[in-house]
Amino acid sequence: MRRQDDLIIIGGGASGFLAALGARLSGFQGRAVIIEKEEQALRKVLASGNGRCNLVNINPAEGRFHGEDPSFALSVLNQHPASRVLDIFKEIGLLTVEDREGRIYPRSFQSRSVTTVLVKALESQGVELLFPHTVTHLDRIGDRYRVTLGGRGS
Repeated sequence: MRRQDDLIIIGGGASGFLAALGARLSGFQGRAVIIEKEEQALRKVLASGNGRCNLVNINPAEGRFHGEDPSFALSVLNQHPASRVLDIFKEIGLLTVEDREGRIYPRSFQSRSVTTVLVKALESQGVELLFPHTVTHLDRIGDRYRVTLGGRGS
């Protein structure tokens, strides 16, 4: 099957879903699709926080990151503060609650609430979800890309 999309996001996890949602909320109107290799998109979100899904932490992040360049994580978090993440979830209808340590969870304390609102938000925005599909090849052709899929579940 040959198709032409304007935005292809490879990976149907939290980042892929939020990237697609962010594009739509920023005004992107083209044809958009998320390609995921797993049988279920957002699988890791369902397991996060012991099934409760800790969305963000509103406490300062300094001193919490390690590695070669801990400042990298801080620079990203400063550009996308917890309040902005919460605004996005509120905009798509997710009610949240804060615990004593500043962690924000869905009000239901169930990760399924998060996956449900994300899927519904993308469907309402006209973003197509393709899974399970594996990307087998990616070619750049001028200013465009050709993405070859290996079929369902391959």
